[in-house]
Amino acid sequence: TPMEEGSDDLTSRLSLDGGRFYKYDHYDHLNHPRPPSRPFAINLLGCRKFLTVRIVGAAKEEGGEGGKFNLWCMDGETEKEWQVQGRTWEEFKELRRKLTELRPSIGQVAFPKEVNGSTGLNLFGTRERMDLEGRRVGLEKFLRKISTLVYTSNLHPKSREIMHAMQEFLACGEQEFKVSDRSRSAALRRAVQCYTARVFLLPVLDILVAQFVAGVKGSLPTNAQIVNMCKQPERGSLKAATAEGLERVRGFLQQLFDVVSEGCKEDLKGISEREFYKGPEMNEERIEKIVKSGVRRQVEAEVYVPLRSILSRVTVNAYRREDVEMKKRVEGLKGQEQAFYNIPEQLRSPTRYGRASEILANGIGKSTLPKDKLDAIVSSAGAIVDIFKEEGLGGEGGPGDKSLGADDFLPIFINCVVNSGLDRMVSLCVLVNGLVDEGSKIGETGYYMATFEAAVEHIKVMVVGEGGECVFLREEEEEEGGGVGEEGGGGQDVDKLERMLATSGFMG
Repeated sequence: TPMEEGSDDLTSRLSLDGGRFYKYDHYDHLNHPRPPSRPFAINLLGCRKFLTVRIVGAAKEEGGEGGKFNLWCMDGETEKEWQVQGRTWEEFKELRRKLTELRPSIGQVAFPKEVNGSTGLNLFGTRERMDLEGRRVGLEKFLRKISTLVYTSNLHPKSREIMHAMQEFLACGEQEFKVSDRSRSAALRRAVQCYTARVFLLPVLDILVAQFVAGVKGSLPTNAQIVNMCKQPERGSLKAATAEGLERVRGFLQQLFDVVSEGCKEDLKGISEREFYKGPEMNEERIEKIVKSGVRRQVEAEVYVPLRSILSRVTVNAYRREDVEMKKRVEGLKGQEQAFYNIPEQLRSPTRYGRASEILANGIGKSTLPKDKLDAIVSSAGAIVDIFKEEGLGGEGGPGDKSLGADDFLPIFINCVVNSGLDRMVSLCVLVNGLVDEGSKIGETGYYMATFEAAVEHIKVMVVGEGGECVFLREEEEEEGGGVGEEGGGGQDVDKLERMLATSGFMG
């Protein structure tokens, strides 16, 4: 709306440009960007300009009705992700108050209504029950709108202060934003991901993703249904629901990936052809792979992250028996020497291939996106090959005397998987394999993913024999162990699942 002369609104205050004062603008075009009346500069030093934010969890607040919310954040410029736990309704209101003082038009952005008893006003003015999920959705939309104003709205004299207030709320000050990989390929991937993040600011894509996420959440089993399905032998119905849900998400991820890759082909080509990314190692095939990686990563951030909680809940409970048995196997194998895994003496590493195990632990255990988990598997396998070369393993003749073939590689990889300390490995395989794009199931990536799955299958039947040797159980011996909710399983009973569902998070 037009502002009157002499208004104290921040958007009508005077700005300095080359020694001359002029009004910023007579309108604050929050939702309809347009060029300002005259050019001006805003210092965005210290501002994180590519933040992806999702509210991934909500819980009732003791002594209050507003709720507590867990946030997932990712910075596109550094590829860093982190979580903010327990932001309260009062903290959200205080953030909105601060932002509105800086830029009054932010008051136009939709924000959940105050709770009046157990009811609130919806967008149409009628009274309805204000549930926790509805509030979560409203607060998430508010955060995502404000964190992207630098792209979706006019720049404002207080843009820097607004971004800093948002960053304080998102605990950016507690993070270390350092680029760990400064190679051309990593820089290009980050640039493509940042570009893709801006593409998803288009209202048509935002609405499309929101509708799909809501549809998937409504189609997957509820907590009560999960409890009943867990009473069935082998939990077949729950596993079928898991497979169906993952396939639905995988298909949508692929469709969105194709839309961005094809629809924005010229822009993506223009980014990759910049002089900064040119180098002898950056051939056409490699560039294409990097661009696809950047697009895919952001597509997963937009679609998978808001579905992660419910997908994890269904997957983890469907394969809880297998995961519990796997955990028992891994605990029994920890601390075993390399000889136990039948690794030939000339291939045993002085460092026990520790670097490869660390990549699995950090890249899989501490990451959210399926793409990152898959990349960690590939990187870990690559580290094994690098260690093999660096330490001169292979034979009496030293480096190169013996190549690292598939039969040699698998025992080493099994050793690394056990030492990584990963939790819920069976669920992990189901998740990554269920969401991976078809292109990643072939070539080097597909080979290493298949090798990881083979390693998990081997660990399922490995035990330490009476003489300390590696023994593989027969199928009937493996089945005698029972499972979760079954006699002899040693796991949680089905009647405890309702309490467990609320805390069944998935791998960090």
